[in-house]
Amino acid sequence: MSKIYSLRKDLIVWISIPVLIATSLTLLIGFIFAWHEVEEVYDAQLVHSAKILLQLTEHEILEDEGFHLGVENANLEHKYEQKIGFRIWVNNTLITQSPNTLVFSDFEASPGFSDHQFEKNKWRFFVFLDPEHGIKIETSERYDIRYEVISQIMAALVLPGLVFIPLIFVIVWIGVRKVLKPVIKISANMDKRSPDDFSPIEQLTVAEEIVPLVQALNRLFGRIGESFRREREFTDYAA
Repeated sequence: MSKIYSLRKDLIVWISIPVLIATSLTLLIGFIFAWHEVEEVYDAQLVHSAKILLQLTEHEILEDEGFHLGVENANLEHKYEQKIGFRIWVNNTLITQSPNTLVFSDFEASPGFSDHQFEKNKWRFFVFLDPEHGIKIETSERYDIRYEVISQIMAALVLPGLVFIPLIFVIVWIGVRKVLKPVIKISANMDKRSPDDFSPIEQLTVAEEIVPLVQALNRLFGRIGESFRREREFTDYAA
């Protein structure tokens, strides 16, 4: 017994699966590239901040003028401010630090970039060493900032997809129904025919892929009609 399957269902599946795979791969590749760029940009910001701190403090440190950053301006506070910090050492002595780095206590990060965990928060560190003058500058940043940026970028990619992918499926469904409509019309035409109607199927608007089927049916009708004609002639002669 031959297996019956839905041509419409198969078409929708074969169209939908590549769309889903392509969308998933696009999101994955977008996430990888976005994460890489966010890492590069924020790491560069840490390096830049360390350079600025060195330029602002090097003169006072070398002149031994008594280093003091002054009182912070409360009007310049930002929601990310508590997630960014710095510390400065001179000859292995901590001379100044931002208030949110007190959680680091006596911890000192190694030169260059490194990641460390404090109170369930992951921090990114950059340490610059100036051995000639005994200056060490550390800039730090909580990974929360990077995670939030990545989340915003991925949301900008995913949310439109949640709208457009279902819309694509609806369009595919309508398109498949429209494409298969001639086949359904031919089936309906066959059902309405009388047993002795062997006239060719009209090919007013038929898809290119269906034309061979229609032509084969018309040839079959021609052969059956000819067979019936000969049988009637034989019957008439016999009578």
